[in-house]
Amino acid sequence: MDKDIGKRIGPLPGGRQGASGAGAGRGSMRAASNPRRPAPPPSRPVYPPSPSVGLAPTESLGTQHSVPAAGGVRRMRWTLEMNENVMRAYFRAVGGETGRTGYRAVMHREFLLLEPNLTVTEQNLADRARYIQRKGVFNAAELERLRREAAPEVEPVSTEHNAVVTQQESVRGEVPVDAIAEEAVSQKVEQMRGILEEAISEIRSTPLEQRPRLSRLPLNAATRGAIEAANRLLPPYLDGSLGLDDTGSILFGAALAVHRFIGAKTQEPGRTTNKSSDVPAWKKRIERRISLARALIGRLQSFRSGNTRPRIVRSVRIAFNGLGVRLDQPDIAEKLTERIDGLKQRIAAWGKRIRRYSERVERFRQNRLFVSDQKRFYRKLENPTPCSTSQKPNTADLVAFWRNIWSREVEHEEGPWIAAVQEACARIEPMNPIAISSENVADAVRRAPNWKSPGADGLHHYWLKGFSVCHATLARQYQEAIERKTLPNLFTTGITHLAPKSTNTADPTNYRPITCLTSIYKTLTSVLSCKISRHIDEFNILSAAQNGCRGGGRGTKELLIIDSVAGQLVKRNCRNFSAAWIDYKKAFDSVPHSWLLRVLELYKIDGAVRDFLEVCMGQWSTILCLQGERLTTGADDRIRIRRGIFQGDGLSPLWFCLSLNPLSTLLERSGTGFQFRRGGTKVSHLLYMDDLKLLAPNPARLMELLKITTEFSGSIRMQLGVDKCAVVHVTGDR
Repeated sequence: MDKDIGKRIGPLPGGRQGASGAGAGRGSMRAASNPRRPAPPPSRPVYPPSPSVGLAPTESLGTQHSVPAAGGVRRMRWTLEMNENVMRAYFRAVGGETGRTGYRAVMHREFLLLEPNLTVTEQNLADRARYIQRKGVFNAAELERLRREAAPEVEPVSTEHNAVVTQQESVRGEVPVDAIAEEAVSQKVEQMRGILEEAISEIRSTPLEQRPRLSRLPLNAATRGAIEAANRLLPPYLDGSLGLDDTGSILFGAALAVHRFIGAKTQEPGRTTNKSSDVPAWKKRIERRISLARALIGRLQSFRSGNTRPRIVRSVRIAFNGLGVRLDQPDIAEKLTERIDGLKQRIAAWGKRIRRYSERVERFRQNRLFVSDQKRFYRKLENPTPCSTSQKPNTADLVAFWRNIWSREVEHEEGPWIAAVQEACARIEPMNPIAISSENVADAVRRAPNWKSPGADGLHHYWLKGFSVCHATLARQYQEAIERKTLPNLFTTGITHLAPKSTNTADPTNYRPITCLTSIYKTLTSVLSCKISRHIDEFNILSAAQNGCRGGGRGTKELLIIDSVAGQLVKRNCRNFSAAWIDYKKAFDSVPHSWLLRVLELYKIDGAVRDFLEVCMGQWSTILCLQGERLTTGADDRIRIRRGIFQGDGLSPLWFCLSLNPLSTLLERSGTGFQFRRGGTKVSHLLYMDDLKLLAPNPARLMELLKITTEFSGSIRMQLGVDKCAVVHVTGDR
């Protein structure tokens, strides 16, 4: 080992020292000597290079000689001219746009043309461009000026030059660029043909459980080229598709062919989620140092106590190696104490480093999560994710709990209140028969996220977007499924992942179900939701008090503003006020299927759609999974959904809001509620999905609203979570 260490002399390559992945520092770069630089072409304008301030002020600009610091390198200060050339190179590389990827090599080459006397790596240059934009080194006007200055360099050359080039090409008989690109695509198509045929044939004969898991592919030129090649070869297969399930197999086979064409890896079937290590490599390295230091402290203390076994003595000698300390010198006890204290200080420093690095990683993850999904970010702050070593619930109890909720079929009862609902629905005209087109499918696919967890077929929405030739086939087969009132069981089977609500993971009731459905079924329900929404908007069916599933809404922000205004009015005008918060127990999982179908009939949804949805409801089933592993196996592995909304598809939220819409009709017809201004509309309630708030001027009126709510909820077999309900009364004299 000593020999290998002795061979490594001098600084690390590239002028970088220290921990792996550490940059050269913000606002600085490392200088190197005698680099190779490309000469600028004569056809491009070259900006004058800026002087290297801080490197060699008295030397000529052709060298970067400077007295090295202790580490062999020296920092350089970026001047205004250098920063301008950085942005010119950046805009030239990205074509005047921002947010592009894969530009660093071009940017580095263009910067060397502008600054031939400087040496900088691609990473340093990209970091500098981000630093300039993040810190606002240039204002918007200056950035626009630099972008315009860089624009001529990305535009085509002059007309005269184009004429000369065209003439030369015509003389030489060269092929145009478009023809060359088309020939390259044709070559990819021929290479893809055999791979695609083999993959589709393989997937058609492979059971769903044994299909490989597709990976998330990077969106680069190679991936796009492979998808385009497969897209050109798919029409014959899609024209011969026997149904939606066969179309799904064809698309999965095409996705697998793209993986094999570009050399991407697929994962083995089995687990539904990856089981990756929670401990990063840097933390393992530091923890290993800490464990070795603690073991050495133990041996030093043992030697100080009088243990002179050869193994202990050898460890002590290694600990003092190179320090000039002998074990027979008189002050060896003091040296041992000093060495032990030094190791303890190192352990403390390493522990602080772990905490500091962990906090930094947590901040990075939170910032990225806040940008991508704020809802999930706030949910994680309220309910921290339990560790993998938390106590698991009993599998049988967990399956029995959810089977008792979903598989126990109930029927609703229509009380006297149904007459008022029917009277309110009399003005609604029947919905027009739907016709699904390829544009409807393309619109539904475009709105869906690319890489959301797939269902039992393992196909992501990304592939429905990439293989655009399938949209016409899907539209035709969707229309046939609605007219024939049939759908393969594959598309009505979900995979439900149970996510713990808190750290109490042993309680079966303390889990939230998240169901993953097939992309083809979610696209179909998204199209149906769009068609039904147009009918609802045309006749203003959904109550204004319901703020869920409303396009252009601000979610709960509008409800919070109404609460704030009501509180200010009560406080300022000394008015009486009563309110109640109603919580439904397992609301989405408790709505009877009979009431869901009755709601579609009340609001005059197309009869063909109602019949089709009734057939689908009879086939709804799901497979429970906990931490990526199935909880049930064998013939009885699926739980039938005989009650509640099938969560995960595009129609479920709107359908649930429609199921509670008759309650809004009854509350609005009660004639009571809180009046914000004299002669204004009385607001009786506010709704966001299943979260209900009742507003009244006094306790007596509030009791009337509570009675209506209780009667309606009992009729549709939905229970109130009394422990989460609350009531407040405010009198004018307080």
